[in-house]
Amino acid sequence: MPQEWRAPRHVIARPAAYHLHRPPRGHRWVRVNHDAVLVVSATGIIVEIMPGLFR
Repeated sequence: MPQEWRAPRHVIARPAAYHLHRPPRGHRWVRVNHDAVLVVSATGIIVEIMPGLFR
């Protein structure tokens, strides 16, 4: 995932508010358009996608 999508403005600070599981250490949920995407913070590797969560 490109660095621009991992910027703080895209990070989902309270995943539980959207019924997302707590990210493992070193991971974070980010919002990409209508989707929530779990990525490895350091590399941007995508681990999980919750499509259409933000419709």
